[in-house]
Amino acid sequence: MRSAAKEELDAAAVAFAGMALHQLGRDEEAQAALERLRALCKEERFAEDQEAQGFLAEAEKLLAGENK
Repeated sequence: MRSAAKEELDAAAVAFAGMALHQLGRDEEAQAALERLRALCKEERFAEDQEAQGFLAEAEKLLAGENK
């Protein structure tokens, strides 16, 4: 994943990383990515972004075991 020091975090990249980590069984890292995504989606630049909010919803469902 991109370094936050080098570039701003992107909701799509964080969602993808979290879901990929979940699929790999790296649940603690996946949960950490989900928390980063939740925080990003509360920021002004993503709060009204339907795509970012959709990524969050999809990641939450997957990590909760609702999607496979």
